[in-house]
Amino acid sequence: MNRTPRVALMRNRIYPGGVFHVMLQMIRSLNQKGVVPDLVTLKSKVSPELAAQKYNMEVQFRVREILADLRIPYEWHILLFNKISRHELRKYDIVINHNNTSFLYERPGRQKLISYVHFPRKARGLSRAQSIHRPEGPRKKWYHIRHDPFMLASHAYRFDNHVDKEEIVLANSTFTRQTLLNHYAMEAADVDVLYPPVEIPDGLPSSPKDEMMVVSLGRFAPEKRQMEQLEIARQLPNLQFRIMGFLSDQNYFEKCRAYKERHGLDHVELLPDLPFDQLNTLLDRAGLFLHSIRNEPFGITTVEAISHGCLPVVPDSGGQVEIVPDQDLRYSDTAEAAAIIKRVIDVPPRAKKERRDRLFKRVQEFDTDNFRQQFDELLNKVTGAS
Repeated sequence: MNRTPRVALMRNRIYPGGVFHVMLQMIRSLNQKGVVPDLVTLKSKVSPELAAQKYNMEVQFRVREILADLRIPYEWHILLFNKISRHELRKYDIVINHNNTSFLYERPGRQKLISYVHFPRKARGLSRAQSIHRPEGPRKKWYHIRHDPFMLASHAYRFDNHVDKEEIVLANSTFTRQTLLNHYAMEAADVDVLYPPVEIPDGLPSSPKDEMMVVSLGRFAPEKRQMEQLEIARQLPNLQFRIMGFLSDQNYFEKCRAYKERHGLDHVELLPDLPFDQLNTLLDRAGLFLHSIRNEPFGITTVEAISHGCLPVVPDSGGQVEIVPDQDLRYSDTAEAAAIIKRVIDVPPRAKKERRDRLFKRVQEFDTDNFRQQFDELLNKVTGAS
């Protein structure tokens, strides 16, 4: 490809969060090759200015909202976007699909299609639970108006067996790759794992740790399960908890605040939308990190916390198992989580340091440089560059 390629990153809605974090690193690699990509979507809450403010990244991209955002159930929204975006995406040489499905999107002609799968939408659609992150929660109902009325999208995915042999498929974890293989007629060699990028410092922070402080980090939303973190904190009144994250669901945040006040959890602070430097200061200071999302495909925040020297306490499921190989730091319910936190606090300082060092060495595999090296090699292959 002799000229500068035209590149689009596609997703039906683009908001701040883990998906956008991955997009930004791809954009940075593209910028260094002289490419300013388009983010093709129906609705966006991101911009280069937000990238600089919230992610401390100076990048260039254009947001193209190809149609007024449609107020239809979310699962329908995804599939309709795939359908109507095909015409708009014809003008690009390379399309990077972040929509977690290529169902109803067909590659026009010789266009290069890279699918970075954060978690296959088909697996969510065929799950009996309303959310894979709340497997113990309510079952899907045919009248679930906001997401998939009459479960039409779920039924449609039963017939989604098409695999484009020219499509380059990347999974964000081994857990996600295995889920893809379980739902599509693909071989392991058809899907490469490209772990999401995380900025890993050269070493652990030298400042002393407050071993009685537990932090968490995640967008305030039901699937992030901050309410469960409050239940765990309620069992540990002698510790300090700092629960941080983007404020994406005001109603859920208010429920969390009401729970905190109702139970008198004065040792807990809810900290929405903290500036980047304050967030990092708390991660440097805290002794432990609590995560609560079940079946999370990867877990960027857990990697970030470990790189700041926090000992992680995470669910025994999903991509967390790949990040935290220590079985004794993984839990199944709130009582077990509280028991692990108590046990970790009582560990002698030398043993804590040895474990922090070992976990830090583990997460270096997820460093941004590794991600960009693999992504750059892929771009070179796709564009024919040396």
